[in-house]
Parts: sequence; C-alpha cells; structure tokens
Amino acid sequence: MSQTILNAFKWNWNTINDSIQVQVKNGYVTLTEQLEWHKKQAATKAVNNVIGVKGVLNNISIESGLTAPINKEIIKRALQNHTAIDLAGISVEVFENEVTLEGTVDSRYQKELAAKLRGKRPEYEMW
Repeated sequence: MSQTILNAFKWNWNTINDSIQVQVKNGYVTLTEQLEWHKKQAATKAVNNVIGVKGVLNNISIESGLTAPINKEIIKRALQNHTAIDLAGISVEVFENEVTLEGTVDSRYQKELAAKLRGKRPEYEMW
C-alpha cells in the first residue's frame, strides 16, 4: 500500500514529492515530512482516496516562508469585508509570525473561510 500512496503523490500536482515518508500499519497511514501547508492538506486528501486506507495521521510539519511581519489590521479588514463572517464574534491576535483567531462562528464553512482570510495560513491553531 505504501507504494500505491507514493504513486498517488506523484500524480497529484500539489504533492509531487518523493520525500514524504509513508508508514502503513493495518490500513492506517502515517505521513511525515516538512512541506508547505497546502501540500500537507493535499497529501492527506490524496491518501484518503487510496483504496484500503482506514485513517491518516498527518505528521507533516509546515515550512514557514514568512520574512515580513504579519499585519493584524489587514487580517481584521479581510474578515470584516467578507459578508459571510460576523467579525463581532472573532478576535484577532498576532504574536511574531503566529496568528490566532478566537471566537464563535455559525458554521464550519465560516471557520474555514476565516482561516483562509487570516492570511491564507491555516496551519496556525484556531479556536
């Protein structure tokens, strides 16, 4: 099954990477490597599509390419300007290169949208 998963990575534009380590035990897959956040998500999705996979433990760590400081006001403005999100229920905190959003939203869609709007950096913890 490991080779099937590695082949799935090669056929996926977001995970073309021979360096992702794959371990399979009883249908449960563990992934390890250091990648960009969107590649981490794509790897999980690719593995979930392989027949016989019962679950995925994604231990891929995130590479941070940040060099400029994060601007809290830009994140707040992006959240405020989107009609699907009520900013009154969300607080934005920035410490060094970490962004934390806290609060309550009405749906998972709003949570995921807020994560994208905070600078397209969903690898940070939220809620």
